[in-house]
Amino acid sequence: MKFSEYRDRVYGCWLGKCICGSIGAPLEGCKQLFEYKFDPEFWKISLPNDDLELQVLWLNVIEKLGLDLDADDFAEAFVAAVPYNPGEYAYFKRNFRRGIHPPTSGTYNNYYYHQGMGCCIRAEIWACLCAGDPQLAARVCQLDGQIDHSAESIYSEMFIAALEAAAFVEQDLDKLLDIAVGVIPADSKLARLVADTRRWCRMFDDIRTIRDEILRHYGHPDCTNMFENIGITIMSLLGSNLNLEKATMFALNSGFDTDCTCGIAGAIVGIIKGAKQLQHEFGVKDTGYTANFELNRPSDRIEQLADDIARLSSEVERQWKRKLVLEDVPPEVANFRLPIRVRTCTFTVKYDGEPVIFPGGVAYCELTIRNHTDKPLSGPLVMTAPETLSIDCPKQLTIGAHGKKTVNVIVRHQTPQAIADKQLIHVQFADCGYTFGFAAAVPWKVYGPYWENFYTIPQMELNSGSYGRFIQQGKFPNMSSAIRNYHLNLRAGLDVVGLNEEALAKSYCGRENTVIYATNDLIPVDSAFGYQGPAVFYLAMEFTTPVDLPVTFSVGHTGPFVLWIDGVEKVRSEDETWLTPENINLDRVNLPAGKHRAVFKVVRQGRTVDLCLIVRAPSRRGERGDAHATQLTFLNE
Repeated sequence: MKFSEYRDRVYGCWLGKCICGSIGAPLEGCKQLFEYKFDPEFWKISLPNDDLELQVLWLNVIEKLGLDLDADDFAEAFVAAVPYNPGEYAYFKRNFRRGIHPPTSGTYNNYYYHQGMGCCIRAEIWACLCAGDPQLAARVCQLDGQIDHSAESIYSEMFIAALEAAAFVEQDLDKLLDIAVGVIPADSKLARLVADTRRWCRMFDDIRTIRDEILRHYGHPDCTNMFENIGITIMSLLGSNLNLEKATMFALNSGFDTDCTCGIAGAIVGIIKGAKQLQHEFGVKDTGYTANFELNRPSDRIEQLADDIARLSSEVERQWKRKLVLEDVPPEVANFRLPIRVRTCTFTVKYDGEPVIFPGGVAYCELTIRNHTDKPLSGPLVMTAPETLSIDCPKQLTIGAHGKKTVNVIVRHQTPQAIADKQLIHVQFADCGYTFGFAAAVPWKVYGPYWENFYTIPQMELNSGSYGRFIQQGKFPNMSSAIRNYHLNLRAGLDVVGLNEEALAKSYCGRENTVIYATNDLIPVDSAFGYQGPAVFYLAMEFTTPVDLPVTFSVGHTGPFVLWIDGVEKVRSEDETWLTPENINLDRVNLPAGKHRAVFKVVRQGRTVDLCLIVRAPSRRGERGDAHATQLTFLNE
């Protein structure tokens, strides 16, 4: 392929990504059908979008470090630069700040967002660098995907990156879908989605019918969940016959994560057609791009961004052995060189189970050190940590040239009465440093369970007849139902009071309790007692903040609950609902430095009750307040 054609397709990719993504941005999160008609004025919309700006951040990382990259490079850049924290981004950033590295940073505690669209929206830079080599694109994109997502979402980035990389040399969409699905596991849910969506597109002519099938079989309450949105993207491409206007409108009018679906569809059409054809056929113009944070690029023109990426093509061909060889490459591209990274050694950690340590508990992990030099490395292995931790590990190591060594590390927490949210350990070996860590298991004191019978039967003479005469029909449709519920069930609700709630909200009361430990944001309420059935539970947790801290609390729940903070009722809900981490977000409160107390009253109506609490506070200047706090210390007194 001639460089001029390659560059035209790169430019087409970013024109489609930027402009179509901006068209979808105003409706991002709207989970409904629309009936927008295309208007040429839509091409002029230019809005900041994480789908684009994160990839520009990745470009900065590549230009600074070169092509010898690992997932930590992207994680560090993300945490340092990105101010916002929606969904999986917040979980990843909190994990990484606690010393939990990729891939665990993308999976631990990230139970709701780990299959979000935040992964595959970052595929274009890898597709452009790995043009014509879908296997290479699918391999390298995993470096960034794993920082904040898990398997299926990483597959989605592999799928999109491979499809777009192949689109540089193949323009038949069905063949492209075959190529892309070939880089992900055949038994994955994503592979099934792709096959089903293609089948529905053959069966039905109506986009809304196809959308209904996608949601019926792959839908999710989260507007950013990848399955419904990848299905909508494929549907939009197949249904439009690669017409940019139609593909964008199909994706826009289908709702959900519209900036992502419109942007990916636009990028794919842009690669296949190239910038010149987009501009000629559809009147697309370079609107430039904007960002939510400083990216320090030489220009905000999309064409300049395309040129900056295309400039790396010869280096990728040399260092990554990309299969596509470009011809007639300009000297300024052929002679361009990225930095060559010189690393003595690198580190990775594998945890024994979750990356969590309990107050006064013991945690285990394996530390692997790789020697990247031509000579053996020998010297002391030094680990330093807060006084609350003691560490057992080898004191001396020798690693052969280009070899690796794995050592067992035992970490003991020494102060069971309190534990900080992050437990960081610094490693030093052969002039190389590395920090890893553990999250804290949070202690909750649980009181209960409390419940009531549907009716209270008076103590009657044993020979005076059936007690059924004392049971009232009440809310039940008939007396049979009332009697059988009295026999087979119990009643719980926020009106059931098991103890002095005002006293408990302010301080620990003298009632018997049990302690449970939350190893993530989900509080394991059901594990507190063996009792089965409807019940009311009270949960109390105390923590300290080192400084005055403006925070917001997010509550996820499935049943009715009340939350008190420092003795003040902050929220009460009677709802039974689907669990999300943010069923309720409280208004910001200012917590003074010192000790604080959170108390829940929660009602279990069904077989289980789900409950989670997230404390949000920025960790650096310029970061938004929706970040997950890492500044807390939890008390276990």
